[in-house]
Amino acid sequence: MPRIPVRVEPYNSPSRQHRHYKNKRDQVLRALGKAAYINGSHFAIMWVSARGDVEMYASEALQSRLDAWFVKGGIAEEAKQLVKSSSSASGGGGGGGG
Repeated sequence: MPRIPVRVEPYNSPSRQHRHYKNKRDQVLRALGKAAYINGSHFAIMWVSARGDVEMYASEALQSRLDAWFVKGGIAEEAKQLVKSSSSASGGGGGGGG
C-alpha cells in the first residue's frame, strides 16, 4: 500500500491549525503517559498553540511543580509572547506545521 505523503504546507485556516494541534498534542500525551507507566519515567511539558494558548502537563510525580517552573518562572508568558510575535512577523498565519 502506498504511503500517504506527509503534509509540509502550514494550514491556512485557524480552525484546521487548532484541530491539528489538538490531535498531535493528544498523541504525544498518550505516548508520554504510556511510557511513564511502562518504564517509570516522568515528564513535564508545555505547549503553546498558534493562538497563544498555553497548556502544561506532567506525570504525577512532577505535577506539583508545574506552576513554579512554567508560570512563576515566567516561561509560559515568554513563550506566549514569542508565539504572538512570531505569528505577527509571518503575516498572522501562526505556526501550523508540526
